[in-house]
Amino acid sequence: MNANQKRAWFNLGVSLLFLITFFALLFLKGFPWPYAAFLWALLFVVHFFAFRGPNTYDERDALIIRKSKRIAFGVFWVLLVGSSMVFWTFHRNGTITVQADIVPSMISFGTIVIVCAESVATLLLYQIPLKSGRE
Repeated sequence: MNANQKRAWFNLGVSLLFLITFFALLFLKGFPWPYAAFLWALLFVVHFFAFRGPNTYDERDALIIRKSKRIAFGVFWVLLVGSSMVFWTFHRNGTITVQADIVPSMISFGTIVIVCAESVATLLLYQIPLKSGRE
């Protein structure tokens, strides 16, 4: 298992820990307690220090990193546009009021979507043979 795979598993673990903590605090305590779960998101910073070392990437690793980032942002944009269209569909004739407390949750869940999609794509792309050349 190389550094990219270790980083992907670490990010999936932190994301799962964040989601479990957020929803447990939401159902047990109510707002604003779930924002304490954002402290787990600080562990994403740890991977910059925990997985440092010599850069031993080859062309295949670079291709996997590039493809997994492309997949992650594709998933994020599909979910962002889809959720926007759902709000537009249900509130087409009027206005919708969004509390300011929702904005940090939206940003954090967008980050979790990107991190999880990139990590899953990284792990899956290491399992399948990639074609040579730019893709």
